[in-house]
Amino acid sequence: MIDPISRNFQSISPENTNMSSRQRGGVSITGQTSYIDFMAQDMPQPPSTAYINQLLNDLKAAGVTTINLSFDQVAGGIPSQFQNAYQALTTLAHADNMKVVMSFGGEMASVSDWTPNQNSLTQIESLITQYDLDGLDFDVEVSSVPSGLTNFLMQLHTFAQAKGVPMTLTVMGYPGNSVGTYVPPWNISSGPLSSLFFNGDMQNPAITFHSMFDGLNLMMYGSSQDLINGGKPTSDMTQWMNIIKHLDIPTQSVHIGFMDGIAYGSQPAGSQGAGIDAAKAYVAVLQAFGFKPSDFGTPFWWPQEGADASRYSPSGVDSGFDTQMMRAFFNELQNPT
Repeated sequence: MIDPISRNFQSISPENTNMSSRQRGGVSITGQTSYIDFMAQDMPQPPSTAYINQLLNDLKAAGVTTINLSFDQVAGGIPSQFQNAYQALTTLAHADNMKVVMSFGGEMASVSDWTPNQNSLTQIESLITQYDLDGLDFDVEVSSVPSGLTNFLMQLHTFAQAKGVPMTLTVMGYPGNSVGTYVPPWNISSGPLSSLFFNGDMQNPAITFHSMFDGLNLMMYGSSQDLINGGKPTSDMTQWMNIIKHLDIPTQSVHIGFMDGIAYGSQPAGSQGAGIDAAKAYVAVLQAFGFKPSDFGTPFWWPQEGADASRYSPSGVDSGFDTQMMRAFFNELQNPT
């Protein structure tokens, strides 16, 4: 049943959210922002100022306000070959009133990549200051949580909160691959990443999501649009709605992810029509649970192609970075057709 779920969510309204956020150019990372994941290895090394400016202009034209730099590792820090690229991109993005979030982990990260060492905490604390970061993102897609990670995240969260830098957890759309599955009336079966959401008795946990994170990104995209499917609530979306409610995660700190390589309706992936289809599906799914888009954090986008250096032209003749689907998505949310 969907209606009881939506009624139960009334206590988790946007007005009740208490998120650590940071303002740059009047846009909050926890408010109405749109952001895109960007992989440093897709940039020419070293990137020219002209290249970065053209990239930022493309992203601004698409309405992007936050760039998520992907990926670094808790155990290894920033690869040396990307440091100059990060510094240049971050400096110019901030000068252009755009936010920069640094992301750790990703699909290819191993459990050892997630295992903190004696230098991990000071390294990441230094990165926050060095790059004047606006947020930290932890994209955890491993099969288990290594020893010491939760304590590490709690310590880092304390430091980040003092700096006004929010921390976000990003997980796959299938709840069984992360937190676990909802078991009525008040339980969640233990999943491989459940200790990042709660530890111990779920109703009186020793460690909570809020002691480590300020927001939750859900990668609700799959090869067959099976997580947000034509505006019809899926079992996985229903699972997440129950899990978010029972873990007291404010809906406005939850961001749903989309990918430009997926057709969310009848139009081909990557097209303007696909962006409109995706927006309409998103609105319909939220409405089915008694919500509207403003009740949730702004959706994020993962570009399937990325800013591919082999196709990117700093002259802007052929950017190789197609944002038309994303632009159409946000235009449709703001001005429904």
